Amino acid sequence: MSTQTASLKIKENKHGEVLSIELSFPVLEREDNGKFFVKCPLFNSIGFSNKSLDEARKEHDDDLGVFFDLHIKRHSLKTALRSLGWVKTVHNKYQPPVVPSYLLEGANTVKSKFKPAA
Repeated sequence: MSTQTASLKIKENKHGEVLSIELSFPVLEREDNGKFFVKCPLFNSIGFSNKSLDEARKEHDDDLGVFFDLHIKRHSLKTALRSLGWVKTVHNKYQPPVVPSYLLEGANTVKSKFKPAA
């Protein structure tokens, strides 16, 4: 898998407020001695569970949600994305950072839509 399967698009209103974020990104899922991990190298995000892979996925989704909510509230989302290597192209679309292919071996692509907390 390459980072070419990753995408991110921010939808904003006319005042520049984030309405939603559509994204597609690779995640690595692993089980090790009854511990479950979900990680995305493009966001440095992780989910962990002692119970199940589904719970680790939920933790990972929560981790990303906190990242987006925090940076939207601080008006620092675009800066945070740039610091992770995302590059703005056109119409609030972002190109993912380049990640060595060996770090993405066995990754699954996740598609998600995030809406900021009210």
